[in-house]
Amino acid sequence: MDPTELKQKVIICVTLVGIAFIVLTALFPQFAFVFLSIEVLLLPAVYSYASERNEQIIRDDYNSLIEQISEESTELEAEYKKVILENESLKKELNHYKKRK
Repeated sequence: MDPTELKQKVIICVTLVGIAFIVLTALFPQFAFVFLSIEVLLLPAVYSYASERNEQIIRDDYNSLIEQISEESTELEAEYKKVILENESLKKELNHYKKRK
């Protein structure tokens, strides 16, 4: 799940919770204070959880990307060393050929 998808799901969830509590308040006005209290406690908890989960998703993506870059860097370094050795070998061969002429 990407951060945008999580954000959309949280917005939908929070909106539905808000609507549910509005309906409950309309149906049971004597408990309006209780419903408002529960909603005031519930919504920040949902946002807090979503924020933590979003950070974890971003952190996991970042770590995966860093690992991939590190692996590719190691491969490039090995290839670079191979090219350097080949270059040195070709230089020696060229110098040897020049000396023979």
